[in-house]
Amino acid sequence: MQSKSRKEKTQEWIDSIETTKILHRLNKHTLGEDGVKMTRDQLRGAEMLLNRSMPVQRILEMTGHEGGPMQVTWLPPGVADNDTL
Repeated sequence: MQSKSRKEKTQEWIDSIETTKILHRLNKHTLGEDGVKMTRDQLRGAEMLLNRSMPVQRILEMTGHEGGPMQVTWLPPGVADNDTL
C-alpha cells in the first residue's frame, strides 16, 4: 500500500482547517456571539462547502416485520432467489 504524498497530506490538513473555520463561524452566528451575522448566501455557501468535506448525518431507522428486529441472512453469490429479495 502506497502512503500518501506530503502534498496530499498537506491538502487534507488545509481542508480540515477550513472546515473547522466554517463550523466555528456557523456556531458563532447561531449563538449570536461576537456579533457574527451571516447572509442567506453565506449560509448556503457554508452548507455547500461542508457537504463536500463532511458526511451528512442523517437518522436512519431500520425495523423488521411489524416493527420487530431485523433478520439478516447471508446468501453466497448466485444462491439468492429473486422471490425472497
